[in-house]
Amino acid sequence: MNAKLKYIFSLILASAIALCTVSCGDDKDEPAAPSVSYIAGAPKSFTVDYYTTLVSKAVKFSATAEWTAEVLPVDSRSFSKVDWLEVNPYRGNAGDKALDIVLKPNTTTNSRTAQIKINSALNEITFTVTQKGTSQGGGSTPTPGTGTETN
Repeated sequence: MNAKLKYIFSLILASAIALCTVSCGDDKDEPAAPSVSYIAGAPKSFTVDYYTTLVSKAVKFSATAEWTAEVLPVDSRSFSKVDWLEVNPYRGNAGDKALDIVLKPNTTTNSRTAQIKINSALNEITFTVTQKGTSQGGGSTPTPGTGTETN
């Protein structure tokens, strides 16, 4: 009878150790949510007329941490600086954000395109801005600060 009790006790002890081993397994942390993300329904690209100098509250995104913005040429092989477009503000803290796009009028006949990259510690998102050239229309009477948003 004593051997039978030892056998049962050993089984119970082995089961308890197995349960502890399983419950103390390699718990992986949940992946962190992106620090910056697109707001559903907000445009990710914009096309504006050649005379447009301001698109107010155009770039909309959500941030869960600090972020910065930079303006880059669309062609990643190009080392040229985009001197005709700025965003305001260009850095900030967490929250839902809406940045202004500030442009110089495009006096050339060709359209021009740039990217606005919003960077955080965990990820980045991009928006595209195209400004039409003078030969591509623009309406009869320019209305400063207007632009066309496209998704």
